[in-house]
Amino acid sequence: MKNLIVLLIVLVSSCAFAQKDNVLGVWLSQEKDGKIEIYKQGGEVFGKLIWLKTPNEPDGSPKLDKHNPKPELRKVPLLGLTIVKNLKYDDGRWTDGTIYDPKSGKTYDSTIFVEDGNLQIRGYIGWIYQTRTWTPSSK
Repeated sequence: MKNLIVLLIVLVSSCAFAQKDNVLGVWLSQEKDGKIEIYKQGGEVFGKLIWLKTPNEPDGSPKLDKHNPKPELRKVPLLGLTIVKNLKYDDGRWTDGTIYDPKSGKTYDSTIFVEDGNLQIRGYIGWIYQTRTWTPSSK
């Protein structure tokens, strides 16, 4: 009986751990124009752009973060840019972090979670939010 209780505790713990990490991996943006790698660092979740459908400008130079509100960051390439930052796990979701939209240069409070095998990215301005759906992708 004691072994059965220990086994149940291990199974429940491993299921919770698997659910917690189900956001990790490579995801294709809703527009299908970018791939974002979601990874864990120091107990928090981050995401960086690892692929762009159109990574270069017409002249062949890499696309830059030209809409960034900070002028000194407008010369940073989009590829490799960290756009999801500092999410913390809470009650089945990664929350209390931010997501940066390089198309607009705006940063939003963010929550992410997996639903039906897809990553739901929720960006907030106050209590108003918009949810985007990212699909699983290979690297």
